[in-house]
Amino acid sequence: MLVNCGLCSKQAAGSTDVMYSLWLMPEHEKLTCDETTVAESTDPTRNRLYNTARKIISQNNHPDQQFEPHVTLVGGLYNSSVQSLRGLCNRLVSELPGPCMKLDVCDAGHYHHTQCVYFKMVKGDGLRTLYERAQTLLSERAGVSLGVHGDVETYMPHMSLRYDCKAREDALKLCAGIERELASCEEFRTSVLELWDTTGPIGGWTCVGSYPFIHDEGDVLVE
Repeated sequence: MLVNCGLCSKQAAGSTDVMYSLWLMPEHEKLTCDETTVAESTDPTRNRLYNTARKIISQNNHPDQQFEPHVTLVGGLYNSSVQSLRGLCNRLVSELPGPCMKLDVCDAGHYHHTQCVYFKMVKGDGLRTLYERAQTLLSERAGVSLGVHGDVETYMPHMSLRYDCKAREDALKLCAGIERELASCEEFRTSVLELWDTTGPIGGWTCVGSYPFIHDEGDVLVE
């Protein structure tokens, strides 16, 4: 069951609260939301995970429910100024490398009154360290929610792919197809941390900051 995760973040506060999430973006060539070009690479596998996930999202979600492929680092952030969170993002990308990630298993869980389909991530050492550092920096900011995860042991890193499957049976069928489609994309890098305003409906979510990681974790994934 999918609980206490970034995609449920807007349930954590009242309807008038501005909600923020920190997203880890799969490495790929694109213009970030501040119109800074991510450095290009000649590696033909660089875009594979992003492009495949983007196609799955595009094909399986309504036009007004499109979103970028991402892994939520921390969601459900409120009672905070965007300037404070931008400062936090700058510290994270300067202190720690963007974690390499590994797909675990595709699954489904409750999202409002429907099922969300998502791919769980292996919680490697790099991701755990980054998550714990984010929580530490958040705890130093008076009045800021620590996010809906709170503890690294209950943190469930995942990449959401569809939000509104009506029945669990349909969601699990979709999971089987997604696992086959992403079989060649088992491992991938994250190169950018993005700050998103996730207030309200999915189609209205907005990127308000993009922060390339300065350091490179390397090719070794630690499980």
